Amino acid sequence: MTESWACPDGAVFKSWKDGYSGEEKKFTAYGCRDSDERRVGFHIAWREQGIKEHEGSFTEGKPSGEWSYFHEDGTLKSRGYFVGGEKDGFWSYWDTSGNFKNQKEYSNGTRIHK
Repeated sequence: MTESWACPDGAVFKSWKDGYSGEEKKFTAYGCRDSDERRVGFHIAWREQGIKEHEGSFTEGKPSGEWSYFHEDGTLKSRGYFVGGEKDGFWSYWDTSGNFKNQKEYSNGTRIHK
C-alpha cells in the first residue's frame, strides 16, 4: 500500500487506530502526518471487517475537499465537501440499498434550512 501513497512534502505515511470524538477508536486509519503529527493529504479508515468507513483529505489537520462516508456494509452513506474543517455546500445521503435519500446544504458547518 505504501509504494503508491503520495504524502505532501515533509509528511510521513502512517497507520493508527482512529474513531470519532467520544467514541472507542475502532477503525484503522492510513494517511500522512506532518512533523506536528497533524493529518495532511489523503486519509482512509477501515472497519475491523475490512470494510471502508470513510475517506477524504486533510489540510493542516482539518478535513478539506471531498469526503465520503460508508454504511457498515460498505455502501456509500454520504458525500460532500469540507472547507476549513467544516461541512460546506451540498451533501448527499444514501440508504444501505444505494437509494438516494436526500441532499442537505451547509455553510461553514451550519445546515442551511430550506
